[in-house]
Amino acid sequence: MWLCLGPKLIIIFMSKVIIYEQQNGKVAITVPSSEYLNLHSIEDLMSTMSTTISSCIMLEEEFLPQDSIWFDAWELKNGSIIINLEKAKEITKSRLRRERSSLLSNLDVQFYKLLESGADTSEVVKQKQYLRDITLSTDNCSTIEELKNLTCYQTVQ
Repeated sequence: MWLCLGPKLIIIFMSKVIIYEQQNGKVAITVPSSEYLNLHSIEDLMSTMSTTISSCIMLEEEFLPQDSIWFDAWELKNGSIIINLEKAKEITKSRLRRERSSLLSNLDVQFYKLLESGADTSEVVKQKQYLRDITLSTDNCSTIEELKNLTCYQTVQ
């Protein structure tokens, strides 16, 4: 018996976890249950899993990446977990799209109020364009830290 956890549920009460790549290419985390471990050794479990899964490793939980927002970008390479930068860029684009949605709605209201009163709308137009283009910023990022720092709440350039 074992338990697969998702990106937000990495609450582990045991010190060892098994990480493996699923058929869809995504990484999964397995925590052997205490009942299973009472009947079998961790080596038995690893041996059983390695016959059905091409890539699996066992780690102490403290060696898991701590930032779970990149869970869908995790990959197994040479016995360790790496964060695939291209997948992380897609995760960041999705986050930025969610962030900008309400901001664009608010700017639309401001725009129409300014338009109705005959006032200058150029600043609002500039802010809206900045928000539309924000996802393109990920293409210039070369590290996870740069992606993490991108936000729609930055001052319009």
